[in-house]
Order: sequence, then C-alpha cells, then structure tokens
Amino acid sequence: MTEKNAVYRIVNDKPPLAGEFERVFQRVASDFSCDVAHTLAAFATSLLGDVEFDLSKLNGLAKADQDLALGLFEFCMREGLTEDERSAASAAFAPFVEIHKPGARH
Repeated sequence: MTEKNAVYRIVNDKPPLAGEFERVFQRVASDFSCDVAHTLAAFATSLLGDVEFDLSKLNGLAKADQDLALGLFEFCMREGLTEDERSAASAAFAPFVEIHKPGARH
C-alpha cells in the first residue's frame, strides 16, 4: 500500500479508525515524510501487534505529539479493539511504516 492509497482512504470516506487511532492517523497522514509521522506510525503499529518499540523515541516529540501517543496508549488500555478494528488500523498505518524502512524508495 502506498501513501497514495492512504490518502485515498481519507478522500473516499472510509470509516474512521477506532478511537484515538483516527486522530493519530490524521496526524501521520498530514505530513507522512517527517520523523514524527514515522515515530507515531511505528508506535501505533507496535500497539496493534507484536512489534517492539523503543519508548524513548517518544521523548523527542513535541508535547502535542506526545499527548497523541499517550492518548492512544490509554485508549488501548481502556477500550481495546475488535479484530476488525485492529485489522483496519494495521492496514491504515502500514504504508507509513513501510515508507521509512531501510532500503525503501521515496
């Protein structure tokens, strides 16, 4: 999935992601090429599956972005996700994680 497909999701009224995942997705999609977007996408992905994440990376984010990450974590602890919600969120964040992998073409 490319960033073009991620924008397609927004433009074509795909259902919003569950809870705080939508807010984080909108932040990531608004400037997907920056390090902040990669960090937030990687953090969200780690919460969605068995992906390791170094929490110290959140320290370098602006306060507003740290608050987004904290809100996402609290949402996961309070509410949780159905399998369909988890699948939709994983698919939405995948292009943003892939774009920053070593060897990825930009």
